[in-house]
Parts: sequence; C-alpha cells; structure tokens
Amino acid sequence: MTREALLTSVREARERLADPDELEIVGHGLGAVAAASLAIHAKRLGIRLAKVTLVDPDWSLPDPISGQLIDARQANETIGK
Repeated sequence: MTREALLTSVREARERLADPDELEIVGHGLGAVAAASLAIHAKRLGIRLAKVTLVDPDWSLPDPISGQLIDARQANETIGK
C-alpha cells in the first residue's frame, strides 16, 4: 500500500462519518502495519482514531507513511494509549 493510497482511504472514510474522530481502523498483515502507521503518525497528520486493532502485523514490511520499519514495541505503546 502506498502512502498516497492509505491517506486517501482514511480521508474518504473520515468524510463519510458524522464525527470523523470516531473512525476505527482494523488491519491484518500489511493492513495492520498500515493501521499502526496511522496511529503512530496521527498527531502529525492531524487526525484522531477512536480505535486501532492490529491482527498479525507483518513488522518486516515498511511503514507506508515514513518508509521505515516500525518498532513493534513502539506501535504497541502508541496503540495501547
């Protein structure tokens, strides 16, 4: 998934909600890495996510926003807040 595709999908999903800050993200595999990326970068992106659920994230894949690998511990700490 590209950065552009991810951000476009989130923008479109938020536009469909009465309260965009109530968006809940669930991701599996690559999708879990994308969901973690959104949670980690949410403040910088100016978005709020109500809930993020990761299923079997593949941490060997790069963060689609930064292009870097995500530290699983950092993701768990960020999402657990």
